[in-house]
Amino acid sequence: MRVKEFERAQAELERLAAAGNAEAQYSLACFHLTGLARSTDLAQARAWLEKAAGQGHAAAAYSLAALLTATDRAAAERWLARARELGSPAAQQALGRKALPLEFLPDVDLADAQSRRDALWLAAEQGNMGSLQALAEPRSVNLRDEFGRGALARAALAGQAEATALLVQRGANVSAPDQFGITPLMLAAQSENPAV
Repeated sequence: MRVKEFERAQAELERLAAAGNAEAQYSLACFHLTGLARSTDLAQARAWLEKAAGQGHAAAAYSLAALLTATDRAAAERWLARARELGSPAAQQALGRKALPLEFLPDVDLADAQSRRDALWLAAEQGNMGSLQALAEPRSVNLRDEFGRGALARAALAGQAEATALLVQRGANVSAPDQFGITPLMLAAQSENPAV
């Protein structure tokens, strides 16, 4: 692998993995996850991770939890528990956060007010409803930048109808002008999305 002969390395990993070598199974799963194999193949990656984790490979168990966090929460929790049992430091850290791998928890992951505000603005602009639900609090929805624009202006300008509706519901002021006298309501009227 160090000389970037990935096909040769994959062939050797396949031989070792088929013989039951847990480290090779884990490495082969990583090949499939990252696309170093002939292509990215999540099903193959999961299969090899399950084999390695079944043999007590802590990193494989943790990787399975990460892989399944978005699609199968119950399975992700089981694999995270197994990774903890096997002594995975990353699994211990996840336990301390009270979260699954790769799970975003605004209260934990964004400790300072400026980070929470910036994350709110980004979520509003991108229409990231999961993050917006967690971050849009009555005390933060009307925070504004040095130009006078806040989360609602960003959502309206980006044409994010669902985000705009949530922010208004949470108390964002539709009539608050920025330093140029432009309000979120005006931005919504100019949006290409008629739902805004």
